[in-house]
Amino acid sequence: MSDGGGVNCNMEAKKIFIGRNILHQVAKVHIHFSNSMIEVVFRQLISKFLKRIIINGYDHLVKLIENFVEEYNSNIPHSVLNGATPVEVFNGDFCENKFKNFVKIGQSSALNQRQINNRQCINKNNCTKPCFT
Repeated sequence: MSDGGGVNCNMEAKKIFIGRNILHQVAKVHIHFSNSMIEVVFRQLISKFLKRIIINGYDHLVKLIENFVEEYNSNIPHSVLNGATPVEVFNGDFCENKFKNFVKIGQSSALNQRQINNRQCINKNNCTKPCFT
């Protein structure tokens, strides 16, 4: 059992199991003892917050991680939480129906704006706006 990282899921790793009667399984959310959920958090920490930053010592690293945890829990909506942040779910502040209506309004507004832009484009001989965007 392993996570789905590139170190574990590649042709070289698969060759190790051939002929040894070993079944390689990738731990996903359905495996109750899997650490895949925390792996996602660490992947975001590394790729979005630490990858291009020069870390100037332990205290600086701790501060960066604290900032990430605050951002991750309070400001970043999560698809697994239907667009809520962990803090909104924990505090009971998230209304899924309200969020779905907000998204619908945004989609409708974007559609209307695209139709207006496309009509303007069709009605002009020399259109400077990109059509069908």
